[in-house]
Order: sequence, then structure tokens, then C-alpha cells
Amino acid sequence: MAEFLEPDLQRTRRARLRWAAAAVGGCGILTVGVLLATGLFTAGPDPVQSAPPPDRAAAGAAAPSDDPLVTAHRWLYSTRTVAHTDTHALAWTHRVAPLLTGPAAADNDRLAVHGEDTGGGWTRLVTGRCHVTVTSIDAVIPPEAPRTSDRVAVQVTGTVHTRCTAPAGAAAPVEHTAATLTLTRTTHDGLWRVHERLY
Repeated sequence: MAEFLEPDLQRTRRARLRWAAAAVGGCGILTVGVLLATGLFTAGPDPVQSAPPPDRAAAGAAAPSDDPLVTAHRWLYSTRTVAHTDTHALAWTHRVAPLLTGPAAADNDRLAVHGEDTGGGWTRLVTGRCHVTVTSIDAVIPPEAPRTSDRVAVQVTGTVHTRCTAPAGAAAPVEHTAATLTLTRTTHDGLWRVHERLY
């Protein structure tokens, strides 16, 4: 049910970015909850940090934060929350846009303009009067991940639920989602934004 949520551009970029996942080294399967292919970091000794759980309103606000973990949390919430009441299948690209910068912002803009071919997922979601949301979001900065004062890798995970109210709504299994991101702190306001999704 949630296959239309997966940006088509990510599939085409996945092969190019796999080498970067290995470069992150000790970060394991995922290294920055969605971004980072530059590798221009110095190692940081900080312990694992975990994002506080923002309330639902804050998580859906799509406003960058002065805490990179909160921004990563909001990014996952914004990209994986879709409702049959949205104006179109890619309405989420507009909600997440304020959280993005650099390559992530460019990819989002291209998807918003050229990504309308979403297969049958959107039609089924509207027909079933479905709502897709993500819960149990957690964002961490692995202690072994390279970082600087204005760039950090974040791993973000969550659980995606699809609920439908119409009889035509097909039941969808719970989906566990994860992403590795690179976030950067922008100089003009000091807030953290997603710079690139690595995986």
C-alpha cells in the first residue's frame, strides 16, 4: 500500500550511493538517517545521542530544528505520512521541503515536478480512504560516525502503518522503515537540514 511513498529517484541513485555507505564504516547498515556521501568529516567522540520524541504537531510541522535529531525525526514523519485527503500523491514533497538543502532539496524538487507516475498505490489509497503514518520514530548519531560542528550523520527508524476506513481498503502489513542521512547546519539561521539521503 505504501509503495508510492518511495521516491522513484532514490531507486536510480541507490547504486551510485552504495559505495558511500561502506565509506561511513562503523555506522553499520545505515549511517545518517538519510544523507551523506561526502565523507569530509573528522571523527567525533560523542556518545550515541537519541532524539527526544517531539509531539505529533511538532513532528508534522516540517520546520528545521537547532537539533539535528529532531530534524531527522521530522523528515521521516513528513516523508512517510500520506492521506487520501492530500491534494495529490506527492503532496508530501511540499511538506518536507523546508527540512531540505543541497542534493536532498534538488532531488525533492525534481520528484515534485516529474514524479507523478506513482503506479496504482495512490488510487488504491484514495479508494480505500486510507491514511499512512509513521510511529515509534527514533533518530540517533552513532558514536563512530564521522562528524564536524556543521555536518553530522544520523540514523532514523520508524514503523509505518496504513489504516483504511472504506470497505475497499486493503489491509496492509506494518512496515519497518529506516534511513541514513547527512544533515548540515545552515549558516544563515543555524538550523539543521537534511543535505542528502545516503540510504
